[in-house]
Amino acid sequence: MPVSDLPQSISADQLPAGVELMTFPVHGDHRGSLVAIEAGIHVPFDIKRVYTLFHTNTDMVRGCHAHRDMKQLILNMSGSYRLLIDDGETRITLTMDKPGVGVYISGYVWRELSDFSTDSVINCYVDKYYEDCIYTHSYDEFTTSVSSPGSVRDD
Repeated sequence: MPVSDLPQSISADQLPAGVELMTFPVHGDHRGSLVAIEAGIHVPFDIKRVYTLFHTNTDMVRGCHAHRDMKQLILNMSGSYRLLIDDGETRITLTMDKPGVGVYISGYVWRELSDFSTDSVINCYVDKYYEDCIYTHSYDEFTTSVSSPGSVRDD
């Protein structure tokens, strides 16, 4: 589902638990465009790390993991890519094709990024330093852990 085709407000039952679509204004004039992100104002967590994906081969798949205890904003800046998000119950793939549109993930959610356009630029804002992040890299382990009693979903 392309972001451009989504309604202005998406109900929570259309997205996995812990996922929210966010839009940020794109400002521009004859000099170009920009999207401003201010800590404590636009992002609902303290930013500890920022990283950017760019020059990604069009046939690569990035992500392919879930985080047990991390908040993240994945923000499209240029081009397009497909974002699969899955909480173990709801699975959806979005075509992220608008600058300033992002996905805020605050729960234990599997994510995969694929089908990058050649001009794709993605900024990621995270509430943890890299070494403090706890990753699940196996989709089977992820689905087992979210469906078992006492899982992170039940906490």
